Amino acid sequence: MALRSSSDLLNTPNNRNFLGLVELMARYDSVLMEHVSYVKAARHRVTYLSKDTQNELISLMGNRIRNTLIDRIKTAKYFSVILDCTFQKIKNLFEEDLLKNYNNFHILLQDGQISDIDGTDLFEELSCFIQVVPENNQSYLLDILKYLIELKLNLVYPNIYISVRILLTLPVTIATAERSFSKLKLIKNYLRSNTSQERLLGLAMMSIEREISHETDFSNVINDFASAKARKIRF
Repeated sequence: MALRSSSDLLNTPNNRNFLGLVELMARYDSVLMEHVSYVKAARHRVTYLSKDTQNELISLMGNRIRNTLIDRIKTAKYFSVILDCTFQKIKNLFEEDLLKNYNNFHILLQDGQISDIDGTDLFEELSCFIQVVPENNQSYLLDILKYLIELKLNLVYPNIYISVRILLTLPVTIATAERSFSKLKLIKNYLRSNTSQERLLGLAMMSIEREISHETDFSNVINDFASAKARKIRF
């Protein structure tokens, strides 16, 4: 369902679904009815019915859901990780990005001053390991672990050995990731081919995390939007 069309004005034939719903709701809501009447009478220069206002509200709501999701992850005892198991991807990344990711992995596994791995050592080990491991053993983590054990390389590459064992013992599911891709296909269809990245991100966040959307109180979002649009000077 397309929200916008060739017209962004009320009471025009091609203003599409969003403004059409505003006109319909204004018949039964006194506050909205008053606002629409001011807009029709051209008493307000700012109508808050444009696509920019929609995008800003969608972005604020998406950010609120994302922050709620991050807070839940930080306090959760168990969490999931989406990762790419192939070494071909690692070869195409810059060294700065790889080192940053490995150091983040080091911090993630750290308990006080003790950590299961060292991020810098892991980076150096992988730089060497990629050059010696056969290509037929690079597809799956299990093959990499078998290769390390069979050739007794776990002492040569201890950080790789520990990291692979940790990743292989994590519970794995692809349902969440697959559901996310399915939602994106529904949100960005041929009727919304011009959807901006920011708008798509907000809509996807609200749709994929619909349970959090239903539980979230968006009153603060409305207050944040109102305070951002409030006049700086009182007349």
